[in-house]
Amino acid sequence: ENRPGLIRKMPPQEIASIIQLMIHMACELEDVPEEWPSTVFQEMDDDELDDCVSGMALESLGRLGTKLGGRSVVPTVFQMIPSMLSSQDWRQRRAGILTIANIAAGSKKSLKKELGNIVQMIVPLTKDLNQRVRFSSIVSIGLLVQVFDNGQLQKNFHQAIVPALAHAMMADSGSCPRVRGGAANNLITVFRPPEEGEMEEGATPDVPIENYLDALLTGLVSILRESTIHFSVHEQAMDATAAVATSAGDSFARFYDSFMPAAKGIIMSATSEELRPLRGKTMQCIAKIGSAVGVERFATDAQQIMQAMLQMQSSTGFDEDVASACAQICRAIG
Repeated sequence: ENRPGLIRKMPPQEIASIIQLMIHMACELEDVPEEWPSTVFQEMDDDELDDCVSGMALESLGRLGTKLGGRSVVPTVFQMIPSMLSSQDWRQRRAGILTIANIAAGSKKSLKKELGNIVQMIVPLTKDLNQRVRFSSIVSIGLLVQVFDNGQLQKNFHQAIVPALAHAMMADSGSCPRVRGGAANNLITVFRPPEEGEMEEGATPDVPIENYLDALLTGLVSILRESTIHFSVHEQAMDATAAVATSAGDSFARFYDSFMPAAKGIIMSATSEELRPLRGKTMQCIAKIGSAVGVERFATDAQQIMQAMLQMQSSTGFDEDVASACAQICRAIG
């Protein structure tokens, strides 16, 4: 990292050997499914931490990509990855996906022309038989969207990305709760409005969300209606619903009756201190949906929710998140 010039002076085959070694080390994982937390949402995989071989290898690949540049790293990666993604060993498939994601930030220019191939390689693995491979593919989609933050990925490949995320959230998709939460979490990234200065001239990152609303809301509502799902997964679904509703605007109105009962149910049941963040996120989501569908549709539910929350505040004490959400609801209904 401090002297990348010394590495660049090495023969190309030696640089390639270092990269190959890091990729092989990224495959070094224990195959103990019960030790992987599949029911609770965590944004990063446990084996991406600094104190394990796989995590150190992936971090090193990211640093190599940043300091050496894509021209030094990408050719070797693309020689190895296709066979890894078709391997019978799930650890190979997982390492292949995360290698691409970890080198992306430092190899953006080199990967730009390969985005189509990358999407074709990663998206099918959102339906992999192994839950950790599914989770890694979904996380990698989100990381790539963040790296190509001018909306290029959404604009050119939304036909592949958005349906894959929607399917992963479905109750009948075979995905575990953590994977479903990961898919919801990445919708927030996909539909995040670009900040000033992020857009390249002529870029139009808007995803035609109307084409995907049925699938997206079916998946999100299926998560919110399952009372046995861990609250951390519900939180991701709430944030994602707010992002989708904000992006959809008036088009969200036809899904209002499907969403609101689930949201009101969470507010009434999420009374413990542990569920306080979920309660706040639900209120904020309701406020954004109220703004999207208009006062006439939202007024009655808004009054009921406000009354319930005021009663809850009187018994549990002041909650800043809820107070902020109540203010948003008041603005939504004027």
